[in-house]
Amino acid sequence: MKKYIILFLAVFLTLNLSAQDKKIQKGNEYYNGLQYSEAIEIYETLDSLPEATIRNLADCYSQLGNRSKAVHYYAMLNKVNTKESEDLYKYAMALKAVEQYEDSEQWLARYRDAVGDSIANERGNTGSIRQLVVDMERYKIRLLEMNSKEQDFGTSYYKDQVVFTSSKKAPSMVKRSSNSGLSFTSIQVANKQEDGELTDIKEFSKKLGGKYNQGPVTFSKDGTYMVFASNDLTGSDNEEDGNKIQLYFCDKTEKEWSEPQAFHFNSSQYSVGHPSLTGDGKTLYFVSNMTGGLGGTDLYKVSKQADGKWGKPENLGAPINTKRNEVFPFIHSSGMLLFSSNGHQGLGGLDLFYTETDELKSKEIINMGNPVNGPEDDFAILLNNALTKGYFSSNRATGEGSDDIYAIDIIKDLRSKTITGTVTNLGNEPLDKVKIMLMDNAQFKIDSAFTNANGEFYFLVSAKEKEYVVTASLNEELKNSIGIKTTINQNTVEANLKLIEKEDITEVIAEVVEKTNDRADAEAKSEEIADAKAEAIADAEAKAIADAKVKAIADADGEAEVGKTIIKYLFEVNKDEITQIIEKDLDAMVALLKANPNYKMKVVSHADCRGAASYNLELTERRLKSVLDYLSARKISSDRIIGEAVGETHPLINCHCESGTSVSSCSDEEHNKNRRMEFLIVE
Repeated sequence: MKKYIILFLAVFLTLNLSAQDKKIQKGNEYYNGLQYSEAIEIYETLDSLPEATIRNLADCYSQLGNRSKAVHYYAMLNKVNTKESEDLYKYAMALKAVEQYEDSEQWLARYRDAVGDSIANERGNTGSIRQLVVDMERYKIRLLEMNSKEQDFGTSYYKDQVVFTSSKKAPSMVKRSSNSGLSFTSIQVANKQEDGELTDIKEFSKKLGGKYNQGPVTFSKDGTYMVFASNDLTGSDNEEDGNKIQLYFCDKTEKEWSEPQAFHFNSSQYSVGHPSLTGDGKTLYFVSNMTGGLGGTDLYKVSKQADGKWGKPENLGAPINTKRNEVFPFIHSSGMLLFSSNGHQGLGGLDLFYTETDELKSKEIINMGNPVNGPEDDFAILLNNALTKGYFSSNRATGEGSDDIYAIDIIKDLRSKTITGTVTNLGNEPLDKVKIMLMDNAQFKIDSAFTNANGEFYFLVSAKEKEYVVTASLNEELKNSIGIKTTINQNTVEANLKLIEKEDITEVIAEVVEKTNDRADAEAKSEEIADAKAEAIADAEAKAIADAKVKAIADADGEAEVGKTIIKYLFEVNKDEITQIIEKDLDAMVALLKANPNYKMKVVSHADCRGAASYNLELTERRLKSVLDYLSARKISSDRIIGEAVGETHPLINCHCESGTSVSSCSDEEHNKNRRMEFLIVE
């Protein structure tokens, strides 16, 4: 009987495995055919998920905009110890899309380690995003009431009206898209109200009706020439042809538009779409995935020749185009080019950017920032001639449907430059609620602000080249200023300041002021006293650093005994560089070892539990290397040092972080205690 049972189980498992393989194969067919919803239905029924299937599931949810599910499966994928650097990058992007920015930056750091800085920089979108999150009160945005549960996006001005792309008015016989679950799109026109709302919506032209997607569309300034995108005007039943987007143009006759004519560079081998005409109708900007580009989709332009025919498309090149996707160009009458990209540094998904097209000006790519950009896809911007109002599209969760149209008011000049900075104390700790004054070089006040909890501040200033003075102050005694200059070729200027806290300088200032009074009469000029205070502050800063080093060495020497562990809290979150403040503690260890040549030292590097355990282990290894390199550079023999990196495995306080995230039961102060370096004295 036992033989029959074993035989039955073997046959059952073989049949079950075969059924599993067939499901995977079917799911892969849907996945490769971009039928993501159907692929998910198959994959989710599997008893077990191979690595490749987890990857496909994560990609499917990402493509369909289900960000939480995408994060779940990308996290699962990275737990199986994949060696694919692309998995690290996609997980980082997925975390960014759900606004887990700190975790995203940690995984981007792992991606950098895996591929190297040059590849990461070339790919883009791998830097810090802290400044982009701040709402600098440059814009006001509003979701339009006309939006539906379907797709509404891609606006364009047409005379006094607004034309846009929508799936809510699609003919009833049109089948629904297999990969998005939404109806195919058509081109609609609406009246524009004073507040930007769109009303009286109707089909733009029956001439443009088609079997599949129609739009977006663009017009010449006089409204007599238009270009629009479509993926079927020929009536082809070939599904492969129907997936290719192509561009068509029409001229306005007395009563109606002419029959659409195809551009000569349309092809069944690639797509061209998202058209934007210059006002004179002589240059067309568009997007394409044609061969020879830099990434997935690139931005191009093409101009009319003297004979009225369109010339050869020209790739806009770097730095506008990246290794990833640039889409939805809009060329403004001023020469400013606005577009969407997931290849430049952003907040997640597609972000909106702008740059100048004039060759004499900077090609700096500028992120429009919060609240226009967020973790979702933000795209298809349209602005009026004055750069004060317009529309953009987004699939953010606050909308009505898949894609929605938002009105935008630009409160502060779009071309204005940013002055940003951080105020810290001598220990490089950020100072909160410090008053910041922005003045011109004639000392006239322009603006004021207070630092946030990270010690940061931001100002928007004129786009012209100008000189400014930035002053940080806690009170009359604690002030520091810095002079800066904005330039045409630089959109952001940094103005970082240090303030010495009052207890560090009170005695020194009193001493200098007293000496000043000894050598001057009772009516000493306030200017002389101010100079004396400024000199005292500078002296105090140098003295404080020197005293701190002496104190650290004395403290370490006082703890110098075999078996004693000296704990130091050296590194900031996600950092491994040796700063000036860290040097003073390490100099104390150097002095201790040199004063006791028979001593050896074990250095143990710890991390807090925020982020993935594997990343934290690598981070403690980098920190340990920085410390050992510093000791070695100061002639401490390597045979006297034992190093060990333990990641988050030996906390002083159990914080119970959720795996791979920053969520835990601990405060920042408690996490700081776990993020430590231990120096154990041994013989």
